[in-house]
Amino acid sequence: MVMRAPWDAAASEAEVRADAFDRRPSVGEILACTGLSSLLFVGTLGIGYLIWSVVTWGSGQTPAQRLLGLRCVDLDTGRITSRRRMAARQILGWCLNGQLLIGLFFVFSDSGQTSVGDAFMTISVIHDPLPPGAASGGPRRG
Repeated sequence: MVMRAPWDAAASEAEVRADAFDRRPSVGEILACTGLSSLLFVGTLGIGYLIWSVVTWGSGQTPAQRLLGLRCVDLDTGRITSRRRMAARQILGWCLNGQLLIGLFFVFSDSGQTSVGDAFMTISVIHDPLPPGAASGGPRRG
């Protein structure tokens, strides 16, 4: 029996409406997300960011995407990306974006994929299609 964290259930089960794919982030938002990720990594001394990432991957987001209202969607299934695929996306991105310096090609292309990891994992980053609180299994509290 596989146990799932409560923040996992709603996000991984949620289907994304087709019109959500028209709401892709701009180049500026992608660059802001990249910069914010770097700041968060340094600000949390790396380990905090890694722990935070494992938590947010369950809802198809990185910590920076969560703060900016973005989410990853699996292009093969049309659903929010699973924790396992998010982990693979991040590892591929960390390994290949910096090494090959081809990350900017994806940012400025019109493919709907914002990184090397997105291309390998057939993932697209979009504006969050879920209502507030849906990924956490309940309404957000102020």
